[in-house]
Amino acid sequence: KVSGNTGSIQYWQSSIDSGAHWIIEPPTTKTFPYTNIQKTTWYRAVSKNSPCGLAYSDIAKINVNARPGATISGNAAICDGGSATLTLNLSGAAPFNGTLSDGTSFSKSTAGILTLTVSPNSSTAYTIATLTDANCSNDFLDEFATIQVNPVPVPPVIKPGNTIICEGGILPLTSVLNDVTNATINTTHTVNKPIPDKDIVTGA
Repeated sequence: KVSGNTGSIQYWQSSIDSGAHWIIEPPTTKTFPYTNIQKTTWYRAVSKNSPCGLAYSDIAKINVNARPGATISGNAAICDGGSATLTLNLSGAAPFNGTLSDGTSFSKSTAGILTLTVSPNSSTAYTIATLTDANCSNDFLDEFATIQVNPVPVPPVIKPGNTIICEGGILPLTSVLNDVTNATINTTHTVNKPIPDKDIVTGA
């Protein structure tokens, strides 16, 4: 906003290179409504009182700080009850504070690598939900890392268990699979084979 000028505002000017080059802006009012500025910008108003020439105001500088940035990595597959490590790479003006999409909070006093240990109960895609640095915040980070949680394998049970048979006898063995997901074992396997003397199974 300008004040104390003689004459009317002809236009405003803006520059993103410290005033080496100026661009004419359309407002002819004493106030300039700037929005969505991406870079540090210098402004000045130009007035005229006919028949005199143009008069330039003092320069006003609007400093624009970059928003903090971050990447997240660490895709992994773990067993239920296990843990995994996520790696964040923070950029901006330290210090940093933020949260992951599951509510886990983090902080770091310098830019760079930050590792976090997570132990999800089910497969989870982690994103950086919030991030702030010394100047600004950034809630628009869209990278993610996925931790796949697999159930702990349950060993099958062989039936019958320890037993005694006669020499040359036949012992049917059946493997019974417990309730487990993603198993690769056959659910039933029957052996009908004479067992030599040396392979006779004795009781526990």
